[in-house]
Amino acid sequence: MSESLEELVLGDVSFHFAKLSNAICQIPLLRSLSITIPKDYSGIVITQFIDALLSLKCFTCLDLGISGESDETLDAIANASLPLRRLFVNSFCSKFSNVGILNLLTKSNLLQHLDLQLVLLLFEPLVNLISINLSRNFLVSELSFLAIVRHCPLITVIKMVSTSLGSKNIEEESLVDMPVNFHVKVLCLACNQDLKDETVKMIVSVCPSLENLDLSNCDKISEGAVVEVFKRCYRISDLSLVNYRLSQFQFEFEVPTLFVLNLSRLMISDEAPYAITKSACKVKHLNLDFCNEITEKGVRQAVINCKQLKVISLKSCEKVTADVVDWMVHERPVFRKIVVSS
Repeated sequence: MSESLEELVLGDVSFHFAKLSNAICQIPLLRSLSITIPKDYSGIVITQFIDALLSLKCFTCLDLGISGESDETLDAIANASLPLRRLFVNSFCSKFSNVGILNLLTKSNLLQHLDLQLVLLLFEPLVNLISINLSRNFLVSELSFLAIVRHCPLITVIKMVSTSLGSKNIEEESLVDMPVNFHVKVLCLACNQDLKDETVKMIVSVCPSLENLDLSNCDKISEGAVVEVFKRCYRISDLSLVNYRLSQFQFEFEVPTLFVLNLSRLMISDEAPYAITKSACKVKHLNLDFCNEITEKGVRQAVINCKQLKVISLKSCEKVTADVVDWMVHERPVFRKIVVSS
């Protein structure tokens, strides 16, 4: 093994586990390991593997998969108190028990980045946590979100793609004394098909410092909820509304901090980008891919309104001809990237 190796990705490949443990001891700079632990391995072999990880002074990142019943291995990792900063528990770990996950989170005091995709959600306060990914976890609800915001004071990035957000009505008791977290900057809520207006409004009220919000493929929220985002999150700089059912925007206020706007795959006419860019005139990156009703007129209006526009993408905009590229280059010589394709 190389003494300079820092990251090792093994996934679920077959290998002699005991020999791997011995090899790990010979990689002093290893900091990240991605591995699926095979089933039917004895406790002695697992102990040797964990001892090997403990011998590494730089080791902080574990991407873990375990086949079969896995609590014994999980408990062994937890009890070893590995100095983990980043933990990814992948979809192989479908047989973790509540106790196993809770034990690991409780003893991971240094954890900063947590990814629990397709794993039972059990939330334990983690005061050092910076980012969490609970995507494709259908146990995630509004209460889960509020618990994270309340018990993770340093949380900056929250990803909840394809969850159960919005599938249940929010009880009034849960909204009493709602937390406010000014550290949350990035919130990805894409593909939450049940996400409703009241949930969106609740979320932006407890995260007023949002800068990056992804509401792609959330077709049950209304235009009013999006406007509420702009009203409450005065620092919003990156908004994605891909495949969102948008009619037209009637903004009566400016959005001076919005710099990146993704409106791809929206069934919108020329009036929508004109209204949006008139209020958000400092947009620097505009994505109108697959907006089949947009014409050259709408593109021109957006470019004229957004005097700081540097990047525009018009993939598969069927009613936009290549002639508009020549106009854009002459109208705005500072363009860095223009994408136009049939």
